Amino acid sequence: MDLQAWREQRAQGEFVLDLGGLEIGFRRLGMLDLAAAGEIPAPLTGQVQELIDKGQMRLDVAEFSKYAEVVNLVISKAAVNPPVTPEPTDETVGIEEIPMLDRIAVFNKLSGAAPLRPFRAEQEAPMEGA
Repeated sequence: MDLQAWREQRAQGEFVLDLGGLEIGFRRLGMLDLAAAGEIPAPLTGQVQELIDKGQMRLDVAEFSKYAEVVNLVISKAAVNPPVTPEPTDETVGIEEIPMLDRIAVFNKLSGAAPLRPFRAEQEAPMEGA
């Protein structure tokens, strides 16, 4: 692959998440890339450092809420085609439109940190409402 083809591939995304027909392309990007670029907001640096330092993590619901912002940040910065933004627009996917389990799977693939394991990871599908 030559340089131009490599750049085109990165612009389209190096891997794809299929959301039931809508494909989102992601470029490889980790938390260390974000930290090096100064893109991690100061309030999140502690959570990012914990994710980098710890081994495999299994989070309960209370713990996970503090890491969700980091997951969303990584997803938003890595999505290239279409972009992922806090709110949906005609040209972008809103972060909340991507199911959390899919965000976690993409985060794990991107981050290079220890995989996050959501509480109740054994559950195949979302629980039905009461």
